[in-house]
Amino acid sequence: MNETLPPPAGLAARLSHIARQFVAFFGVGVAIVDLTSTKTVWAVRAGAGKELGDHLFGELAFTYTDSAAGARATGLGAYVGYKF
Repeated sequence: MNETLPPPAGLAARLSHIARQFVAFFGVGVAIVDLTSTKTVWAVRAGAGKELGDHLFGELAFTYTDSAAGARATGLGAYVGYKF
């Protein structure tokens, strides 16, 4: 018997269901920045993502780097991915 379960009932069950679909991440590392000459600098990346369907997910990410030859490789990105 293959039954489809109803959506979770109650506030706690709904919050638990939402939490399983949401992810946050944070990382510290290095970035190799090549402007006029290559320089390796510290970088920090953080963001959040959410499942959009059975195989689709979306993420927003922010990356911040130290200065390399007067410039930074800082950026904000939005991504959509597919899980195989």
